[in-house]
Amino acid sequence: TLWYAQSVWSIDPNEPFDQNGRMPKAARSFFRSLYYLGWMFLSFVITAFIPVERLGPLGLV
Repeated sequence: TLWYAQSVWSIDPNEPFDQNGRMPKAARSFFRSLYYLGWMFLSFVITAFIPVERLGPLGLV
C-alpha cells in the first residue's frame, strides 16, 4: 500500500546511525512492515474461518 511504500521511499541512506547502530527511518520502516504483515496475516486467518456458504458469490469453488 501507499502507507507502507511511503515509509520505504523516505529512508535516507546517508542518515546517521542511532545509539543502537540502526538507521532510525529504516528501522521505523521495518517495524511498520511487521505491523502491516501482522494485520495481513490476521485478516487471512479471519477470512479462512468464514464458512463458504456465508461468502455468497465469492464462495464459488
